[in-house]
Amino acid sequence: MESLGERLKRGREEKNISLDDVVQATKINKGTLTAIENDQSEFLPPMVFVRGFIRNYARYVGLDEIELLDLYNKTCAGKKADTTSEELKGGKKMKFKALYIFLILVLVLTILFGYQYFSRHSLEHKPGFEPQKKNSSEKAQTPSGNQTSIATPLGAGTSPVAGETPALENRSSSTPFSSDEKTGVAESSAASSPALPVSVHMQAKCYATTWVGYVIDNGQPSQIFLFPGDEFSWEWQEKIELKLGNAGGIKVTVNGAPLKPLGKPGEVLSVVFGRDTVTLRDEEPQNLGLWKEAAAESNSYTGTKKRP
Repeated sequence: MESLGERLKRGREEKNISLDDVVQATKINKGTLTAIENDQSEFLPPMVFVRGFIRNYARYVGLDEIELLDLYNKTCAGKKADTTSEELKGGKKMKFKALYIFLILVLVLTILFGYQYFSRHSLEHKPGFEPQKKNSSEKAQTPSGNQTSIATPLGAGTSPVAGETPALENRSSSTPFSSDEKTGVAESSAASSPALPVSVHMQAKCYATTWVGYVIDNGQPSQIFLFPGDEFSWEWQEKIELKLGNAGGIKVTVNGAPLKPLGKPGEVLSVVFGRDTVTLRDEEPQNLGLWKEAAAESNSYTGTKKRP
């Protein structure tokens, strides 16, 4: 079956009429007539204009304009049906893609909230909190048996040095110690019994959500998430290395002495605390006293106050 364009072109050529003659007679643009004969509907104006062009073309070359218009209407109806089916398929694909993206977003949000929930609950029940309570209870006990004397914490009147810390030894007698006897025993045993290393107590209070990675005395790396209102503490001997995901989100105290903020909110910072030093971003160590608060510091162990 001939198409509309083939039927018009054949009728024109049978009567030896050139396309330029049709253009001159009908005043229709030659490009439009060429598109009609080649059935290139994508290059044609709206249908109402094309029907008028077909009618004038058919009249000039002596063809049945009604028959050609019916053929054009059928062609347009078929193309419209194809377009509609393609649009429906495209609409279904778009709906499927939107649903797929929505499900992915729901899954991602579920994983994020689930991870945050389990991380927080696992940190609340982490056994790492227990040693702090145990140390506190041991410090509250009175010396008896094989227990050694409690060393002066960092920030007291004198810095503790290994070998200078007095220690109490067992005395094989049921008679209770007098104060003079205790002093004599402590002084005599100081030269013979080695003193245990003094622990440094550090505490962090969280004001904004912060990730903290830490290594105590060159031990195994650990990490923790702190949320506003959380508190966490460490006991260490020589040094502690911290990596803060939000340096301005926590406030640190060392042996009860509050320190200045180590960084700005949102700043990622590496800091190493020694007994008397602070090292930021692998730079030169600085005196720990420079990082104490300007206000009078109160020592939570001895109850004494020092100037900054």
